[in-house]
Amino acid sequence: MTVQSIKTTDEKDSVAEGTNQMVVKKIDGTKFFVSWIEKDGTTVSQIIDLEKKTVEAFLTFDDAKGKRIAQTLEGTFEVDK
Repeated sequence: MTVQSIKTTDEKDSVAEGTNQMVVKKIDGTKFFVSWIEKDGTTVSQIIDLEKKTVEAFLTFDDAKGKRIAQTLEGTFEVDK
């Protein structure tokens, strides 16, 4: 496991930051599978493609009624140096 700080910005410039323990597995030379559990119980699993700079994510979380639901997201990223 790896402890990592993550900062995300959505299309409305809303920023979310957090530090979580992650599992990282190399798929091939440019792709990685990354997974973690947020403090609120949300699970996040991603495939990150460093060559294409894309991310595909699968989330599961409880809705307002406590029912577990799933969501998929796709996006691009850039690395801050």
